Amino acid sequence: MILPTDRDIFINKSLAPPIGPTIIKTSTIVAPFLNDKNRDIKIPKGLRGEMQYITSYFSEFKPSQIITPFQGTCLLMSKDKTKFYFGSREGRIAIAKIENKEILHDYDLGEGIIRTIALYQNDKYIFSGGQGGVIRKFLISDMSKFEKFIGHTRDVNSILISSDELSLFSLGDNGDVFYWDLQEIKPTPKMLYSHNCEAYALDLSSNNLYLASGGMDRSVTVYSLASMAMVKKICGDDIGTVWCIKITEKNTYIAFGDDMPNVYVYNFEDWSRICLFKGHKEKVRCMTSTSDEMVIISGGNDKKIFIWDIKNNRNGLVLKRHENGVKSLILSADNKRMYSMSDDCSIKNWKLPKYDHYSGIKTDLKFSNISKMIMGKTNPNKIFILKDREIISIDKVTSVETYVEIFNVDEVKCFAFSILTDIIVIIGTNKANNPKPENSETNQTKYDIIIYDYHEAKCINSFTLDSSSIYSVMISADDKFIVIGEHHRCIIYYSNDFSTPYHIFRTHKCEIVSIVDSPNGSYLFSGDVSGVIKSYDFPKKYEIKSLIASDKRVTKMIVTPDNEYMIASHSDFSTNIWVISKMIKIHTMRQENLLDIKFPKNSTILFSLYETSIKGFSIPSLVSCFAIRLHKSASKFCFNSDESEITVFNKDSISIYKSPQHCHRIRIFGELKYLNYFYNQIGKLVNGKFEKHDSKMNHLIIEPFHVNMMHLYAYLDKPKFLKQCFEENVGFFPSASGFSPLDICLEMAFEETIDLMYIEIKKLSRRNPLFLSILENSLVRLNSNSYANVHRFYKLAIYKTIDTRLPHFYKSKRKLPIIIFTPNVLAHKSSFMPNGEYSNDGVELSFTQTYFRINMIPGSKESLEFIKSIIESSNESLFTTEFIRTILSEKWGKVYLILYLQALIYSSYLGLISAYSVEGDFIFLTISFALNTALILYEICQVFTGRLDYFKDVWNYIDIVRSAIMTFLFLNEILNVNEKHDVPTAIVLFVSWIRGISYFRLVENTRYYVNLIYEVFFDIIPFLTILFYSTVAFSLIFHSLMSDSGDEYAFLKTSWEINVGGFDTSKYKGLMYVAFFLNTVLNPIIMLNLLISIMSNTYKRVNKQVVIADSKELAGMILECELIFFWNRNKTFKHYLHICSTKKKGLIQESDMFKKIKAKIFNLKQGQVDIMSQFNSLTTKLKKMKKSTNIKLDIISKSVHELIELQKSKDFK
Repeated sequence: MILPTDRDIFINKSLAPPIGPTIIKTSTIVAPFLNDKNRDIKIPKGLRGEMQYITSYFSEFKPSQIITPFQGTCLLMSKDKTKFYFGSREGRIAIAKIENKEILHDYDLGEGIIRTIALYQNDKYIFSGGQGGVIRKFLISDMSKFEKFIGHTRDVNSILISSDELSLFSLGDNGDVFYWDLQEIKPTPKMLYSHNCEAYALDLSSNNLYLASGGMDRSVTVYSLASMAMVKKICGDDIGTVWCIKITEKNTYIAFGDDMPNVYVYNFEDWSRICLFKGHKEKVRCMTSTSDEMVIISGGNDKKIFIWDIKNNRNGLVLKRHENGVKSLILSADNKRMYSMSDDCSIKNWKLPKYDHYSGIKTDLKFSNISKMIMGKTNPNKIFILKDREIISIDKVTSVETYVEIFNVDEVKCFAFSILTDIIVIIGTNKANNPKPENSETNQTKYDIIIYDYHEAKCINSFTLDSSSIYSVMISADDKFIVIGEHHRCIIYYSNDFSTPYHIFRTHKCEIVSIVDSPNGSYLFSGDVSGVIKSYDFPKKYEIKSLIASDKRVTKMIVTPDNEYMIASHSDFSTNIWVISKMIKIHTMRQENLLDIKFPKNSTILFSLYETSIKGFSIPSLVSCFAIRLHKSASKFCFNSDESEITVFNKDSISIYKSPQHCHRIRIFGELKYLNYFYNQIGKLVNGKFEKHDSKMNHLIIEPFHVNMMHLYAYLDKPKFLKQCFEENVGFFPSASGFSPLDICLEMAFEETIDLMYIEIKKLSRRNPLFLSILENSLVRLNSNSYANVHRFYKLAIYKTIDTRLPHFYKSKRKLPIIIFTPNVLAHKSSFMPNGEYSNDGVELSFTQTYFRINMIPGSKESLEFIKSIIESSNESLFTTEFIRTILSEKWGKVYLILYLQALIYSSYLGLISAYSVEGDFIFLTISFALNTALILYEICQVFTGRLDYFKDVWNYIDIVRSAIMTFLFLNEILNVNEKHDVPTAIVLFVSWIRGISYFRLVENTRYYVNLIYEVFFDIIPFLTILFYSTVAFSLIFHSLMSDSGDEYAFLKTSWEINVGGFDTSKYKGLMYVAFFLNTVLNPIIMLNLLISIMSNTYKRVNKQVVIADSKELAGMILECELIFFWNRNKTFKHYLHICSTKKKGLIQESDMFKKIKAKIFNLKQGQVDIMSQFNSLTTKLKKMKKSTNIKLDIISKSVHELIELQKSKDFK
């Protein structure tokens, strides 16, 4: 296509790969995505590496531009690809340097409008043509006029020079096409042919054999330069005035654009029309094609550039960045870049996206009658279609269609495909076997059951079955059984024997229209027209329960590959997710106009087909991951055998789309007509020139990274755009490498964005607790992040269960809380306590859980990483959260025996070495050395499993010293049997008893004191330094005053004894008493009181952080133990945490009361608003009434006054 496919993609050296679907035409041989096979892109490891790769890749798709000093009319590139030459209406020619976008020269030739230019003799000369009909030749170095070519009587619209630079061809406004021999000293024109009307377009084939031109005569003339004769005149009633023409590289096609405005492509051999492309809104002004002849690119007065796929007749890919009509297009030699000139005074440099996003098969099939479509398993290049009584196979490569009629069936009632083999079971009726519609006595109909191998096109087996009615059929996941759905029952047969049913379930009250089993064969589900779904234990042959979530017909049911969830869609467009282990509905989503749903193997994405799109939803949260906009309306879809492609039925063709989950090169999936817009917008975003989020980008996804706009905004720290994405329900999910937008913010330490994430995740989790599954891969990053508020995420971790069927009360002496871990998202009540202990009254229970899984296997890589991240966390608030404390407690319960066993060995060792120090018996030393050897082996194991982490624990250094001295003592005892070793023994005892303190950490009640001692020791180091300093100082003073009474050591001893209250002043005289007084004031009184104050402060600090200190100590011991479980390193099993506890009534009541108060306040406020509204309305009415009354009073007053005056007049008379 546009880009080569034989090289891997590297940063800053690649183009956008293919985007969405693939089309296969019957007239061509196309193997979709063959170039995609085994094409793995080389991606840097780690979150930062991936995101840097993505942003660097897309940064190249923002078009660069050269601002021109005038509106250009034509554009050429120099042979060395470093400069642009372009002309203008003002009669100017400019030269620009491509690399730095600099205008090197701007010449005003003063010759009027320049419509066309051509380079000659390795860019030494330039030809120009335009107004007046004269072609001029200039020396480029100084643009001096070199020669004139006179022949045209009107404006020159096009100049072309042959590749050998021997000939020049020109097209005039009056339709004349001239040939000029450039070998002549003064070339004279030779008219080849004329259009006899205005003509605007001219092109020369790359091999210099053909000319093609067009204009107002609404036709294209093809002229042979070899025979000097016209070859073909392409006409058509739908062709308008031709403005541009392109003969492709190998003379395979000729393309042209008109003012209709369409792009036409004709075959050069038989002159048949291959394609008619519609997309431009105004006339098509320029055109070019790729060297592989697969793509035509056109530019128009509508400011748009379209990329058209000739071979696969795909819809055009539009490029929009110009602000005025596009006048000229140039493709780079490698087809990777395109340069466009526009009337907006710019030349844009485009990096072209890959354009092989879908392919299709055109067929004469009447798609309205098609029942089912499936891809072949034995031959993945075959598409099999069930239509009426026929199975039609279509070869994707050769487009050959094969029709096979299913005999002995007049009407197909239902059918089922095997998921393992190319087998279909068809159930139908035959008029010959049923002479009457119904048997009045038995009400039975004979149904023919045909087991058919559609790959081999042969019937494997057939049976006849008497039944009142059959509405559905299913082949079990292992192909052993065939399940038939009748009016009120499910009948299970062995697939090779229909003589006796394996089992019959009589549980439905109406027609069973959908049946499915779990991949492991443990469960069977059947759904009927009333919306009722029955669940069965398949091997044990009993009904489990009825699943009712809708009263509308069940249209489709599927079970996830992990056998954990069953997904059912109904005719009212509702889709429900059921947890199979509990048979409980956990989520409902309404999918308007849903046509079909499918769940690929080894996936967590549900694919939903709509008429115009395919959408992906993460299970179980049903978070939207992506939406692929289809280029035509669809009715059915299916995956191929390796699920790398999605085959879709359109109205008049079959389209094949690349699956988002099986990409080996970068692709954007979304609304395909905005494909280039997506590239440009993401390019602007990563280049820092992105102004606002566009909702068109909400459902795009970048594969194979599985990254969307949320990830990009998080990486580039755009909280404003992220908030908009949350408001518009953009998918929030982990990437293919497991990192979510939250992980990115944590990794990059964007505090404002992390706060936003917390607020939005909290909102979403309250509406849908399953959304919290996104925290599963974020735990280590949450622990490692230094942001103080990160611990708030752990407050969301444990949330009330969505299982409303768990008991509410219990009556027993069982101690709560009860903590369990299950592989399923919901837990059974019997997992907490025996069913008999639950009751209808008594102690109220509360069930909480996590909605993400945790690896609790001791020694597993994930578990070690989690514990290490807790220990190394600078955010101590983590240890106050219920989640962390619960996890640490449970992990300790799995590994504590290792340290208990070590403590037992060590206490035995300590007792024996102490006995040896008292008794001196060699047997005690020998046994203690043997125990010491066992402890050394444990330490060696710790070194090998923990490596550098081993040396982060202070106690390990004490172990090294103790083991070394103990070994020295034992060897000395062997070599010098009769000599005493009091000093080494004392040292061993001292170090051993100090090390023994660490084992008090094993008991929760003494763990606090060990930590207190540890903190006190480090807190008094500065104090001891000052104390030692003053002690030495006074010892020197004493020595100076009493130098004849002893050596320096004696006075140092005296000074220290004074510190602890031991002294003798009998020999003191004169100034010695002064020194003694100062010493007693400074050291014993001031310093020791200061020590008491320091220890008091340490005690208070430790007491405040007792929970944190206890948890830290516990985490350290857990890590030490888990390192021993090296055989579990690669185990990745994860479980959900479930907690059964007593309900916290105070908090619950307060919460309920708070809700009621809020509701009351809201109602009061609403009532206040209503009252004020009524008051204002009443006030307005009163004012109107007052005004009206005043007017009436004035009238009455005036009337009364007139009456009085009248009466007075009468009285006077």
